[in-house]
Amino acid sequence: MDLWVSDSGAFLLEVDPAYRILCEMSLEAWLAQGHPLPKRVRNAYDRRTWELLRLGEEDPKELPLPGGLSLLEYHASKGHLQGREVGRVVWVADPKDPRKPIPHLAGLLVPVLTLEDLHEEEEGLVLSLPWEERRRRTREIASWIGRHLGLGTPEAVRAPAYRLETPRLMGRKAVSKPADALRVGLYRAQETVLALLRLDGAQGWPEFLRRALLQAFRASGASLHLRTLHAHPSQGLAFREALRKAKEEGVQAVLVLTPPMTWESRNRLKALLLREGLPSQILNVPLREEERHRWENALLGLLAKAGLQVVALRGAYPAELAVGFDAGGRESFRFGGAACAVGEDGGHLLWTLPEAQTGERIPQEVVWDLLEEALWAFQRKAGRLPSRVLLLRDGRVPQDEFALALEVLAREGIACDLVSVRKSGGGGGSIPCRGAWRTGFTSPWRTRLFSSSPSTGISGARPDP
Repeated sequence: MDLWVSDSGAFLLEVDPAYRILCEMSLEAWLAQGHPLPKRVRNAYDRRTWELLRLGEEDPKELPLPGGLSLLEYHASKGHLQGREVGRVVWVADPKDPRKPIPHLAGLLVPVLTLEDLHEEEEGLVLSLPWEERRRRTREIASWIGRHLGLGTPEAVRAPAYRLETPRLMGRKAVSKPADALRVGLYRAQETVLALLRLDGAQGWPEFLRRALLQAFRASGASLHLRTLHAHPSQGLAFREALRKAKEEGVQAVLVLTPPMTWESRNRLKALLLREGLPSQILNVPLREEERHRWENALLGLLAKAGLQVVALRGAYPAELAVGFDAGGRESFRFGGAACAVGEDGGHLLWTLPEAQTGERIPQEVVWDLLEEALWAFQRKAGRLPSRVLLLRDGRVPQDEFALALEVLAREGIACDLVSVRKSGGGGGSIPCRGAWRTGFTSPWRTRLFSSSPSTGISGARPDP
């Protein structure tokens, strides 16, 4: 729920009666319903998360643990069994030490559902509320709140909406999603050299990756050359020399197949490659051919970093320039601000990393610096500034993070929309508020849209003045 108070004293309440990506049954109950093993689970009695390795056939009363207690006796002594079923034995591992199996009880674990799990189970899981039920529950909740706040019976806000013709997503021909371009051909491709760096001890390109890349370029009418880097970051100067030679031989981007790495090691490797002008796409092993969505996403990233335009938009599009922003993690020393800009046809304009710092907040001066670079790139290409800009922020938008950027855009007369995309639930209707409109989608994604100019043409309800 969100609540605003207008200048005139009117209360505006947004109610979102939506399901979350949260399993409320134990792993034992989940498996009893015929669902497949999830990749991860968490303790029902605390927040610790495990990698789920396999089901066990042992008797929990007889499975010994270090210290002399059985698995069942251990959990009973900790008070974990109170009000919970025991379930069968399962084997889990700490994500930081996946090679060390640990016995656990399925009744004391809860599945951690990922978007991949939900995609695979979409026929059997209800991910959104039907509209009539959503509207009924919304009214019930709003009425309850209205009574308790002494506001009377709330009335639904109605606003005119308009619909744009949906632009077509194009590879070599029309596609429904970017990954389809790997089969029908890329929107814009040219002769390309890609290299593979394997840090998992294996050799050569996995056949299904090689086959997918060759098919994409064959369908695109362009030639592809695949190389393999026979070097390792631990070799120091020899590794740098191998990268330099690869760049001289025309390599444009590097796919890295590696076991899971720490953020520090990952960033160090990417920085080494970038110093030689080699953008990289890191993909963790083990990698299986049936995990198509996983390796196709990696190949799309690799091709984009090599300077190819995978897809484009055909048709009227509300923004002339789209700029995406991302920030580092809470506990790791990562790039504190990054931006990628594309034009209205999806063509790449800019990729920039300004500085490194900890935290998920980008200083507003850095936000403007990133945006200014994108505007300057657009002006060099088009001979003018864009009239409409779409700003996309991965994750929550901290307060005032975009304040300076929005102020300068307003001063320049550039209409803009700021979109925060979060993977934290779904659903919700839309409600207008002062100078903004907020929308939601009936999917596991939640999007909030703040608009400084309703005339930009993005579908939604026009905000009240």
